[in-house]
Amino acid sequence: MTSLNTNDAVQQVVSIRKVENGYAWVSSVDDSVCSSCSSKSSCSSTNLLKPLLEATLKNEGLRVANTLEAAVGDQVVIELGAKSLLKITMLTYLLPLLGLIVFAWIGQTLFGQSGFGETPGIISGLSGLFVGLYLVKRRLSASRFQRDIEPVMVETASSQSNDWRVIRHKPS
Repeated sequence: MTSLNTNDAVQQVVSIRKVENGYAWVSSVDDSVCSSCSSKSSCSSTNLLKPLLEATLKNEGLRVANTLEAAVGDQVVIELGAKSLLKITMLTYLLPLLGLIVFAWIGQTLFGQSGFGETPGIISGLSGLFVGLYLVKRRLSASRFQRDIEPVMVETASSQSNDWRVIRHKPS
């Protein structure tokens, strides 16, 4: 398993779907390289950003600042820093889990002795999970937070492979 440090970045080759107002809407290039790999289910480079990118692409695509002035149909490499990836991961996984645990504990503490067994803790825990998911959705849609986690275009992709890759940046 590949580990990331804060100076690393994850890159992906994408295709420009549309361009407007200084932004490009991109979609991932055919991942035939990954689909033929026998270890794709356990590959850390495939599992890092693919769910985020695929979820975004189901709508109209992923919005990226068009710093390379790419045109529709061009292929470019986008990059997301390890710090941004860590923010997304921590928020997406830990906030709902924390909500589940805290609300379950509160529900069990307040209502556990009322003769209903563990039911209050379970119901409260599920409520906390949904509250956590709601807070994640609100946080990810906040424009200030989106700027912090937005991928950037780094180069045109004339000869790049289509798979995810982790780039090691040397600390300065």
